[in-house]
Order: sequence, then structure tokens, then C-alpha cells
Amino acid sequence: MLTYKDTLDRDYTASEEVEVLVADPTTERAPPVYPHEFTTLRTIWDPNPGNRDFVWSRGKPDEYGELPGIKQWISDKNPNIYWFLLKIVNRADYPVTEWNVTLYTEQALMITKAHLDDKRVRIVDSSFDTDKNRNKYVVSIPPELGVSIPAKGGTRLMYFETDIRCEDALKMEFGVSGVVKLGATPQMIEVPIREKRFTYACKYGDFKKMFYGSIDALASQVMENLQDSYRREIVQNFTNSFRLIRDFENYCKDRYAEPEILIDKLEAVYSSLRAAEPITKEEILPFVEENLDVIRKLGGAAPNVEAQKERGMRMCERLIGLLHQVKMER
Repeated sequence: MLTYKDTLDRDYTASEEVEVLVADPTTERAPPVYPHEFTTLRTIWDPNPGNRDFVWSRGKPDEYGELPGIKQWISDKNPNIYWFLLKIVNRADYPVTEWNVTLYTEQALMITKAHLDDKRVRIVDSSFDTDKNRNKYVVSIPPELGVSIPAKGGTRLMYFETDIRCEDALKMEFGVSGVVKLGATPQMIEVPIREKRFTYACKYGDFKKMFYGSIDALASQVMENLQDSYRREIVQNFTNSFRLIRDFENYCKDRYAEPEILIDKLEAVYSSLRAAEPITKEEILPFVEENLDVIRKLGGAAPNVEAQKERGMRMCERLIGLLHQVKMER
């Protein structure tokens, strides 16, 4: 309230209400978040039978911790697919209660599911980033989920299931990169996830589907995968055998198949594989040679064409698996 006099010595009073905001002393401001206090570690689980382990650029970082528990988790879920693993390490003196992870992959490589420790979490954005020419996947961890990154060396481990469209994957090496955004706006910081590159071998089911569907795409993919290991003509002989194998198998299904023609078609398969001997000599060539010998005997003086056809179809089923192993192991 104000009191004052005018020039005639008359008294006046006036009052005005003013709102003053006073902070609640029980409310704490979130401490600032600094990028150098956080580390992102990443690796790939390789399901190939010859490896079935984690893929490291140079040796496992000590910070990744003990791996048996992680292997067991993957084994319980699905050890037969490629997993991208991300570990976030917090060295700050305070926990982080809110964050999100954005991952980028090449077009043929997809991320299908995300897990935070032992919990399934939702992928809130799955789109194609035209600026980066990459697939984009975002997983958001809000405070209400109640899963913070603990302070002073606390960690969180995330598992991402991957899949691939083999018919689109004409190159075999892929990469996953991204960024972790920590805290809430306007104090949010970004910690990069360095790209992790790895060689992806198509699953047998995908390989078989391409063998019976997109055989030209499969031949191109195998050619690219093996061209650094063998001469071009050797690889061409190997991929040319794919159509011969399929032609032989189709003839085995023909109700009017004749023993002589069936043997001729299998001999053509054998010749093509023999011309690719540096690739086929270990398992494929001996396997086909053994079956060719049996089928020739079944077509002797009293030909048993049904037994020949049955043996031929069983051989083709196993042979496709052997072709897939060659592609997978290189």
C-alpha cells in the first residue's frame, strides 16, 4: 500500500496486488548431463555354426563385463539369428531416468524387435530416412517405465533382433550405427554409437527360397560373396550348377522319367561342380559322386526308376544345404 499527498496537502492511498513465484524447496533441479560421462559399447552375435559367438573389432572391451549370462539370454530367446547388442555405461553421480536410442541400418537389414535387459520394449518409429538413405529405428525409454541407467558405473544392456531380405542383399557386409539421447529437453545430450560392421550369411530357409524362386539373384549374390576367394570362371561354374541341380530335381518328380535321361542330367550336375573343384572338392563333389554311383547301379539291367528318383530328390535336399554352407562360410 502506498500513501502520498497532493499539492493541496490532501492524503491519498493506493494498493496493488503483485504475484511472486516462490520455488518449492522440496523440488530438485535435474543435474546437467555431460557426454563424456557416458560410453556406448556394441557388438554382434553371429549365429553361424562355425562361429556362434560375439563379433569384436579387436578383442572384447573389459567394460562389456561377463558374457556367459548374455549368451544364455540369447540362447533362451533365439541363438540362430543375428543380434545387435548395445551397452550404455553411466559414470555420472546421478541416474538417467529418460533416454532413447536411434539406430540406422542399410535397406536390406531390418531390426524387428528390441529388448531392454529382460524386458521387451516397443520400437516407436520404424521408417526410412531419405537424408541418410538408411532404415531408422527408434526405441524410447520414458521415466514412467521406471528403468533408469544407474549412477557411478551403472549400465543398461539392450538387445536388438535383426532380419534380412536375402533377395535384396546382394552385398554381404552390413553396418549398424546410431545415437543415444540422454535426459530430457532442453538438457538432452547425444552420445554416438559407432558403426558396427559385420558379414551376414543368409539363413538356410532364405537361401532355399531364393534357390527355388530368385535363382538369378542368388547366383549374383554368391558370385559377389566368393569372387575375392576364387577365380571368376570357377565361381561361374559353381553358380551355373544351381540351374542344373534344379533341372535334375524337377526331372526326378516327372512321372515319366527315364533312367538314362535322369543319369545324364545328374552327370551334367557333376561335371559343372567338378569344374568348380576348388569350391566343391571337400564335401559337395564327393557327395554327388557317391549318389551318382548309386543311381547308376539302380539303373542297371533291371532299372528301378522310382528308387532312382527318390534317391535323386533326397540328394538334392542335402545338396542345397551344402551349397548354403559354402555361401555362409566365406
